[in-house]
Amino acid sequence: MKTRIYNKSEYLSNLINKIEHVKSGGRVLLATMDFDAQHSTYSRLLTALVRASEREVTVIFIVDAYSFLYGQTSRQKNKRAQNKAWLGALKKSGAIVTICNKPKFPVTIPFMGRSHIKCAVVDDVVYLGGCNLNNPNELDLMLELTCKDAAGWVYAQMLLVAETCSTETAFKYKDLAHQLPSGDTILIDAGKRRQSSILAVALNLIDTAKAKILITCQFFPGGPTGKGLKGALQRNCKVKLYYSQPAAHGGSAYLQHLYNWVQRRLLPEELFSRSMSTVAPKLHAKVLVSERCAIIGSHNYVWQGVCFGTAEIAFITTNSQVITQLDAAVEDLVYVSE
Repeated sequence: MKTRIYNKSEYLSNLINKIEHVKSGGRVLLATMDFDAQHSTYSRLLTALVRASEREVTVIFIVDAYSFLYGQTSRQKNKRAQNKAWLGALKKSGAIVTICNKPKFPVTIPFMGRSHIKCAVVDDVVYLGGCNLNNPNELDLMLELTCKDAAGWVYAQMLLVAETCSTETAFKYKDLAHQLPSGDTILIDAGKRRQSSILAVALNLIDTAKAKILITCQFFPGGPTGKGLKGALQRNCKVKLYYSQPAAHGGSAYLQHLYNWVQRRLLPEELFSRSMSTVAPKLHAKVLVSERCAIIGSHNYVWQGVCFGTAEIAFITTNSQVITQLDAAVEDLVYVSE
């Protein structure tokens, strides 16, 4: 099993290059929650996918309905129009295109019942992490895992989503776990509200860490995660928490400011010392590292997403080499943005 960690721009370049070299009879599967074809990078991705499909590679593209649910600004309308044209061109080439988790009711909460899974499979290589196929400039990380067993299992689970157009139907509200020959584990949260195997593992990692914790979050993690990090500090465990400023979250910035204000009155000030710069791109990486274990995937390690019921994926490892890789990748990511 070989592993590499990529930032978002590296991931997209590597992914496109891999797709361009897949031979007839091979397979390509991509899954994303958010999608924005307005960025030029995705013109290159479309070309690579269409050409792969034309040379009889099985191509599957899964996007959550979230990308099409809301927004009336001219940019948002243009995003939807370009996304539909992009998906139409891909489908015309013979690829399987699935928009999953379409709302059951006319009025819906945009974040509820979503597939938050971001992954890719190219033959026997699988990518897991936080990278959506949207703004290429976000600060994000993706794990590349060259492992036939891992790629085959992830492909099989996501194929069910492509066929049923629903994570609820595909996973039947049952979280999934697959142990690899290396001893590492891939977890899938099925998207049942108030149920998350990934968050349970993350909280256990925090509670059992003795020397250090490194965590990156899109949002400041209060709730059970914040409580666990507070406990780690109290037992003299070194904690590095990197998270995005509220301003990075656009329309929800005010709510994030309010939430963080409340959390500052509940948690040690030390946890707030590594917020990203206000001029830095949004931090979207989802990594949690201790001296003995590490997690990378799509989960934000916050309870709110679990309450909404979102499908997630994560890679859990105790391999010291991978732990070191993830630790270094996070430090490089936040250092470059400073």
